[in-house]
Amino acid sequence: MMPPPIRATSTVSVTHRVYPSRIRELFAAGRIAHPTSTISGKEIRSGVLNLQNVTYLVRDIDHALRFFTDALGFVVRQDETFESGWRRVVVGPDGGGTGFVLALAVDDDAPVGRQAAGDVAFFLETDDFAGQHRRMVEAGVHFREDPRHEAYGTVAVFEDLYGMPWDLIEPPKR
Repeated sequence: MMPPPIRATSTVSVTHRVYPSRIRELFAAGRIAHPTSTISGKEIRSGVLNLQNVTYLVRDIDHALRFFTDALGFVVRQDETFESGWRRVVVGPDGGGTGFVLALAVDDDAPVGRQAAGDVAFFLETDDFAGQHRRMVEAGVHFREDPRHEAYGTVAVFEDLYGMPWDLIEPPKR
């Protein structure tokens, strides 16, 4: 027997992000009343865009792969070498979100480590700042500053393997 459709008045606990493809599946299966429905009080739409991956320039794919997995705790989402010899490596946070396609810089003039012209380009969000900070320091990540508390959360700037600044940030509890 198929469960009844979820209506806007239903309460459903969702412990992970509901992606547009999953919303379409739920609608097609009759589990939600309309592609624009409400789950856990939040409106979901089937036409929502998500940034799946971004290209991240590197000098050495294996070295960068070790940094992202060992130092940042990312997972390997894809590591595939094609017949042409081209290797596609995608890493990202374990809990989902945007991934990084590690792209080998083809010349010395490529802006490796300078993609944001010296500004922070990436904001790594956590719900356990102290634990992540400690783990990253133990893994050899260089922090430019001690953690500080701002109105937008606890934050510290760290460097990737090429010296590009990132923020490690824990938003304030609500």
